[in-house]
Amino acid sequence: KSWSYLKQVMDNKVDLMIAWNLEKVIIGAYRWLSNHYREGDKIFLFGFSRGAFQVRALAGMIETVGLILPGNQAQIPLAYELYTAADRDMAMAPTFKKTFSRKDVRVHFVGVWDTLSSVGLVRPKKMLPRIGECCNHACYFRHALALDERRVKFLPEYVHEGKSHEPDEPMFPGQGRCTANIKEVWFAGTHSDVYVYSQVLLFSPVY
Repeated sequence: KSWSYLKQVMDNKVDLMIAWNLEKVIIGAYRWLSNHYREGDKIFLFGFSRGAFQVRALAGMIETVGLILPGNQAQIPLAYELYTAADRDMAMAPTFKKTFSRKDVRVHFVGVWDTLSSVGLVRPKKMLPRIGECCNHACYFRHALALDERRVKFLPEYVHEGKSHEPDEPMFPGQGRCTANIKEVWFAGTHSDVYVYSQVLLFSPVY
């Protein structure tokens, strides 16, 4: 095997243990959205297991600091720092959001399968705020959970419903206000079974 292949395998193994790519994935997705979002777009986020944790963190980041405007890419690392510090210091995030981000951008839909509480040995979930509450910011949240999973490492991370954060003004034309519509549903099977269901749904042809 090539060195690059072996390096990728080792990187994936280490990431499973300590989640060292967690921030990289979230920031990369945020950067992509910042580059490609256009006024009137609706944001849909999907993820399974740790990927579910990451898209929920991404939704929480958008809620906390907004979606940064083009030309402000250099501020993205600071945006992530403000998001991770949101539970400790709420003062700077609103000012940052007003100064650098688009107005009233909201996640339209979050669809996740079996969000894991465990994301690495040295990366506790408390490092990323609003994982449980972030999806009150989304218009729609759907969470498929494994009914028969009993392993401690695969305990799910539930959503805690609360007061929806409605924008002060209507959204862009065609995007009226919305309040959070949250559903968590249990399906027979374990964590891996839910993964199979997610792949069938995502890759099945649409008729």
